[in-house]
Amino acid sequence: MWQRQQIAQIPCDVLNYPGNGRTIVFLDDPTIEQLVPTSLQWPATWAAGTSWVVPDLAHTCWIPDLTTSGGVTLEDHFINEFLSELQTSVTSSTQVLILSGVGIGGQAAIRLSNAQPTRQFDTYTINPALDLHLWYGLETTLDERYPNPEAVRQASMTVQFRVHARLPKIWFCTTEEEYYLVSATRFCEKLTALGVPHHWERISGTFEENYFLAVQKMLVVMGSQTRLPLQT
Repeated sequence: MWQRQQIAQIPCDVLNYPGNGRTIVFLDDPTIEQLVPTSLQWPATWAAGTSWVVPDLAHTCWIPDLTTSGGVTLEDHFINEFLSELQTSVTSSTQVLILSGVGIGGQAAIRLSNAQPTRQFDTYTINPALDLHLWYGLETTLDERYPNPEAVRQASMTVQFRVHARLPKIWFCTTEEEYYLVSATRFCEKLTALGVPHHWERISGTFEENYFLAVQKMLVVMGSQTRLPLQT
C-alpha cells in the first residue's frame, strides 16, 4: 500500500518493498498527475524488493535556477537533503537508487543525475522535456525566469549535460509528437558525441494514447536482468 511520508520536508507517496532490489524516485509531470498513481499500482508484479518514491513537487522545481527562500537551489536541496535522507529512511545499503520521470519530471531526473559528479544515478524516463526553450512564451514560469528563449536553451539539459568520471546509464522513450522527437534526437546526438551509454526507444502514437504502454516498457527494462542495448 502507498504511504504518505515527509522526506526532507517534501511530501511523498512511498511504496516500500524491503529487499535487495531497487528504490526508484519517480518525478511526476503535473499535467498527467492523475495517471501516475494508477500506473504505479503494479510494481510488485514485476520486481519484488523494489521501492517507489513519488515526491509531490510542482514542475517549477525543475527550472534550473529556481531557489528556495533561503537562497539554496531546489536542485541542491533535492540532492543534498532529499536523496541523503531517502537513502537512510527508505532504501537499504544494498539497494540501487534510480531516478525516473515523465515529461518535465523526465528532464529533471536526467538533470539531477548529472548535477554532481560524485552522486550520479541511472535514469529511466518517458518523453523527457529536454528543450525547455520551446516552451518559452507559452505563459509558463519560464517566461518570468528568463529574458528570452536562448537564455532558456543555454540552461537546458542538452546544453548543460557534462561527462563525469562515472558514466550513468540513460534510458528514455518518446512518442511521435514532434517536440519529443526533436528534443530526443538532439540529446541523443549529444550523448553519442560524449560517449555516454544510453538507449532511446520510440513508441508509435501520441503521449495520451500510449502513456501506459510507455510506462510498461520502462518497468520491463528496469526489472530486466539482461544488459540494456546501450548506444555509445
